[in-house]
Amino acid sequence: DKCHELEAMRDLRDNYIRHLPVGNEIIEAYYIFAPEIVKRIEAMNNAAEIWAGLYETFISNCVAYVDAGQYKKAYLTYLHMIQYVQVTTGIGE
Repeated sequence: DKCHELEAMRDLRDNYIRHLPVGNEIIEAYYIFAPEIVKRIEAMNNAAEIWAGLYETFISNCVAYVDAGQYKKAYLTYLHMIQYVQVTTGIGE
């Protein structure tokens, strides 16, 4: 719960997303949909592969951008990840 990746994503949430015009709505949507996304991924036969892919393709890049103070790039990468996850899990259909 206190790993570097989670701390970086919280930093992105608290210091960038929250201050966007619709930031609070984005954060609320995360708390609504994230548990269902996790549940759906965990139910898939290739869940470990999906988690590894999300980390490699999106999360590690978000963290690197946050570490570099490039919050907008981190945020855009996060949004891309959410779109990918929606397609992968069928959330939002």
